[in-house]
Amino acid sequence: MRYLLCLGCLLMTQPALAGVKVYRCADADGKVRFQDGNCRMDEDELKVDVKDPSRPIRQQDGLGNAAAGAERKVTRDQLLGYWCEFGVSSDGQKIHRDDDPAIWHFKDYGNMSYSIKSVFQPSREIFNDYKLDGEKIRVKNPLIGTWEVGEFTGNSMVLENAYGYLHMKKGMCF
Repeated sequence: MRYLLCLGCLLMTQPALAGVKVYRCADADGKVRFQDGNCRMDEDELKVDVKDPSRPIRQQDGLGNAAAGAERKVTRDQLLGYWCEFGVSSDGQKIHRDDDPAIWHFKDYGNMSYSIKSVFQPSREIFNDYKLDGEKIRVKNPLIGTWEVGEFTGNSMVLENAYGYLHMKKGMCF
């Protein structure tokens, strides 16, 4: 997941790359890299759709309606606590399960942390300030950035921005 966030940060600084084909390749050892062509035959491949960041996602892909029973807004009290980022998707539907899930911990009404536990490195916690503005969660860290709440059910949440979707569930991942 951290690779997708880094890719998103890079693409925010390079608007001319919008619409370019990007592939996420993972080898048998779990090493991940991004490239502009297909992965090798012995690697897992996920095509990352890079969208035009100047247009809202809901207008691009027609996913403007939240799922039945879901809301787009979340209150600060509902957001507090641990959230497991268990998957990503480029279209909001086909979820790619993340082998290295991240933990978002909204500690209070302005502070949060982002942690990744990986087979290749120990868990690392990055502390950030954030602001919740109805549907938007703005994190004061360019690697995490601003996300809109696409769906919120109380126990699950989908965050979206111009580069994709994060699928989260309330609680710890591991």
